[in-house]
Amino acid sequence: MRGFKTQYNLVAVSLHWIMAISIFVLFFVGSQILEHMPNSNPEKISSLRGHAILGSLMGALLVLRYLNIKFSGKPSQTITNGKLKDALAKWTHSLLYLLLAAVV
Repeated sequence: MRGFKTQYNLVAVSLHWIMAISIFVLFFVGSQILEHMPNSNPEKISSLRGHAILGSLMGALLVLRYLNIKFSGKPSQTITNGKLKDALAKWTHSLLYLLLAAVV
């Protein structure tokens, strides 16, 4: 059974977890720290700049992960007992990528 993949490669998995952790960190910093920092605070500009740089890095990681999966191949899709579950899983995954790309 050559060419039959059952899991993503190490690069894709590593990028996935780096991105997942970064998303939560960026969301926390933006919603809990930057949002409550007054605009008159001189540190807000540098904090926003850092937040923007990390967001841009997230975009680069997203492109890198996409290209890695595109060229190394995806594992075969997991099939459940329901066509609706399979369709929802595929659409939800695609929607998450689309939302992340839109935010970045």
